[in-house]
Amino acid sequence: MNVSSGEETRVDRGSLPPIGGRVKAFAAAVSLVVAFPVASWLAGCMGKPLGVAELDFIVLSDVEAACDPERDSVQYFPGVAAAVREAGQGDFLVAVGDISPARELDRMIRAAMGDGYPWYFVVGNHDVKEKHLSWLKSRAETLPGVVRRGPRNSEETTYSFDHKGVHFVVINQYYSGLSDDEDWSDICPSLYDWLEQDLAGNSGKRIFVFGHEPVASIPDADNGLVTHEETNLSRHEKNAYRFWRLLRDKGVTAYVCGHTDTFSWAKFNGVWQINAGHARGPLQDDTSSTFLRFLVRDDACSVQVFRSEGDAGNFRLRQTIVLD
Repeated sequence: MNVSSGEETRVDRGSLPPIGGRVKAFAAAVSLVVAFPVASWLAGCMGKPLGVAELDFIVLSDVEAACDPERDSVQYFPGVAAAVREAGQGDFLVAVGDISPARELDRMIRAAMGDGYPWYFVVGNHDVKEKHLSWLKSRAETLPGVVRRGPRNSEETTYSFDHKGVHFVVINQYYSGLSDDEDWSDICPSLYDWLEQDLAGNSGKRIFVFGHEPVASIPDADNGLVTHEETNLSRHEKNAYRFWRLLRDKGVTAYVCGHTDTFSWAKFNGVWQINAGHARGPLQDDTSSTFLRFLVRDDACSVQVFRSEGDAGNFRLRQTIVLD
């Protein structure tokens, strides 16, 4: 059996989520419970009030080079930003890593959405390699709604914030405890302890956690492409298992990531992994550019998936996933 986007999986052995670098190894560790077909937004999603106001937010990932100054055209990130504005830019945007040059990305976001539009960053491997952390760290001081800064040596690149009764956690997987710009991702003990404390202090809320790399690489929802099978969180298998168990035990709705340049979604042991793919336009021609619009309504949540088609800057709503 091959695991594909839209599947819910569980582990046959024990209570931990399936983790594996290769898709075949990943598939061998899980059993299919039920496949989730493409779902349209349900009119009946307005459930019992849980103190959560109507909330929409945008997620995109992996835009590096598409926001270079010489690519200030609709072919590249400005076309994505215009499509986001047209679809409904929501309350804020989360860019899930590999977003350099971030200063130019900020300029393009403000040009499309307005100077006051908030956006939050996640550190990606290319942001570390290309030495763009200094600008991101300086921006961390101005992020709205931040309620907790990260552990020692990651105070600017790991953080959590609240908005309309929902709790959001951003983790830097390139933090080792000693520095926040390591070459390889991991959920190190210091980061795990910080996350455990943060989630424990926000029980009863809807929670989303953001990090750059997935726990496992899942095929693209459209063409089945699999990438980064050996470069994801499962590189440190025990830490990845422990991380996913924590998300499950603390009732996290979804872990949202990028890194692979492929869009996918799957549910492991009660927690969704949503991979936002890339928003790089023609610089990445083997999968379509993608952005996601999350809609939170009381006790219901869905994700609208927009992917590019044909001409540059032309995005279409492909599907809506209900996160139950």
